[in-house]
Amino acid sequence: MIISLKRNKRLMITGIVALLIVATSVIWFNILFPPPISYARMERVFQKDQAMLISVSIYFKNSDYSSIYISNSHKSGFMSAFTSDDKMGELVSIEDTEIVRILDTLLNIRGYQAIIKKGNTIHFQRWSTLDAGRGIAHTLDGNAPQMQYLTYYAKLSKEYWYYYESGINEYKSR
Repeated sequence: MIISLKRNKRLMITGIVALLIVATSVIWFNILFPPPISYARMERVFQKDQAMLISVSIYFKNSDYSSIYISNSHKSGFMSAFTSDDKMGELVSIEDTEIVRILDTLLNIRGYQAIIKKGNTIHFQRWSTLDAGRGIAHTLDGNAPQMQYLTYYAKLSKEYWYYYESGINEYKSR
């Protein structure tokens, strides 16, 4: 009887340890490889971040640069700016301290990976893999968003704002 109780206790401890290992693995996998963000979730994110996104969009729209790129790996207060569609840009200081604060919040706290202005569209990338991305796009002229490898877009609750999906593999398979 005593031997069987010890055996059951060992099995129970082994089971608990195995369960903890599986649970920890699932949590780390979701942290390292988060699932794609959905339209519904992006709408909720948009509602929460709307004031900051509008401020950045106005700042980008009023800039003299045809293209702008900022990622969460850029040094705070700087952006890559292009005066034409050529490949050479320059690292430019952002003088507006309120915009720097907002960009730091979006990129370092709110989970945006990159903010890009190109053509008629400013897009705020929230999720990506090596070949796909999803996020929020704002069009400056009221037309549909235009961005590289755009595969899907849908209107959000505010005019000229969209949820978007992009992906090189899906785009090329069309």
